[in-house]
Amino acid sequence: MADNAAQELIALAQEITDAEQNSRDVDLSFLQDHIGEDLVFHRADGTVVGKKEFLERWKGGSPFTARFVSDVAAKLKGGESSRGVVTLLIHAIDKQGTHHVSRNLRFCEKRGAKWQIYAWHNTEIRSSN
Repeated sequence: MADNAAQELIALAQEITDAEQNSRDVDLSFLQDHIGEDLVFHRADGTVVGKKEFLERWKGGSPFTARFVSDVAAKLKGGESSRGVVTLLIHAIDKQGTHHVSRNLRFCEKRGAKWQIYAWHNTEIRSSN
């Protein structure tokens, strides 16, 4: 069961990246469902926001022309199947062609039938043209 939970978290990492990039109403609904009401999100620029501010950023569409994930791993807390941490790299190309790479740590909990992120730390580790 723990292996299935880890695979669900890895899949969720990709689905969230896709939803952020697409930023359509249906995708915002997906984000709404998988971001906990108690979210604490540390942006790469150092600001800390909650769920409302996190979702507001995506309403106008993605500021990136492309986004993809790499190096995704999930670890469950003490072998539990209801709490876990996901680590990944996010690669994003902005409209000026700059390639940004950020390390993400996402703390997740299974609430009902859905995984939700309740803490998320994003640190930019590199940007280049």
